[in-house]
Amino acid sequence: MLAPVYPGCDEVAEHFEGRSGGYDAYPSWVNDRATLVPILSTLRHRAPQCVVDVGSGTGAVLQYLVGQWQPERYVALDVSRRMLEQCDVPCTRVVGRAESLPLQANIADLVICRQVLHYVRNLLDALHEMRRILTESGALLICQIVPFDVDLDEKWWTTAVAIRQPLRRHLITASQAADLLKKVGYSSVDVFFVESRSSLESWIARYPLPSLSKQVLRRHFAEAPQSVRAARHFKASADGDLEYSLRWMFALANR
Repeated sequence: MLAPVYPGCDEVAEHFEGRSGGYDAYPSWVNDRATLVPILSTLRHRAPQCVVDVGSGTGAVLQYLVGQWQPERYVALDVSRRMLEQCDVPCTRVVGRAESLPLQANIADLVICRQVLHYVRNLLDALHEMRRILTESGALLICQIVPFDVDLDEKWWTTAVAIRQPLRRHLITASQAADLLKKVGYSSVDVFFVESRSSLESWIARYPLPSLSKQVLRRHFAEAPQSVRAARHFKASADGDLEYSLRWMFALANR
């Protein structure tokens, strides 16, 4: 059952309300097995009975897990009611924000937060809230695209996402994420990385972008420093597109 529409709907929530119809229609990280397989591995290792997906969107994680692992209870939480309405697998659907979860304390054995933190208002509040709803033996799994640890990549990627995703509130690095988790009080943090492939034109096509911004973004990729090109394994395709690597951080933090 959906909770009442979350109060204080802002431009981020409105943005995802508008994208709900075709959110997972394009090839992207949303349904990329490279980002889903580690989640399944974590579930199987920990065997949680209650899983909360913070920022679940249309339910891509649950769609992948159904038939492979089904916890006793799965909670899909998102700021967008329309996103949650696209999820057609059995779960508890809740409209809410990561910084103020409308959930009881100590209910989740595992909280999943995939590619969400860059949109929250306050990172510490969100991490505190996710820790609050965990059981004593529970854990938080953060899955987040982060810059590569090479010269200029953080600066270059910051500019790229500022052009492509102007509503983004944070650029999070792997070291910053680990530091924040420790600051909040998580007892231990294990971090590993996975690379996945993407393309510039598929990123541009995923949701509306002004023509000028498209031009600026294409030029930004064309003028990327050599260190960035090498780290991201730039490869021009025959149709004029540009393929490149994304670096995913998986941080498993025990309560």
